[in-house]
Amino acid sequence: MSLEIILGDAGSGKSTALLQEMVREALAHPDKQYLLLVPEQFCLSTQRKLVDMHPRHALINIEALSFDRLAARAFRELRVNMAEILSETAKSMLLSLAVRDCKGRLQIYERQSAYPSFIRRLSSLLAEWTMNDLDPERIWEEICFGKN
Repeated sequence: MSLEIILGDAGSGKSTALLQEMVREALAHPDKQYLLLVPEQFCLSTQRKLVDMHPRHALINIEALSFDRLAARAFRELRVNMAEILSETAKSMLLSLAVRDCKGRLQIYERQSAYPSFIRRLSSLLAEWTMNDLDPERIWEEICFGKN
């Protein structure tokens, strides 16, 4: 397998040449499955173009997928349960509720907790802890027994 780089100005036919090559290969090798990775917003239009270019007007062994759809498909086929990921807005709302419920017990940050910037910083801090696999017990151990 070799690498081929197609260069040209916008509108010069790079995408069309790639799609035509893909259709030719798919027709020549019907036993193989071909995947075309495209940005999410171009999935449907790319599939339409492929159908129009194909002599049988059908895509039997060609799929146009976005990275998200490819990942979802891989996880589904590997039977990996994907956790639901909260949006930043949802995280902020949940943290705001948690801070409001703890307001009487906040000694140091009680005044600051009313500001949106406090919630954003708290969200950022929790995300950093999650990325570094830190939980409350480990943080407490580091504070109490960590290296000086």
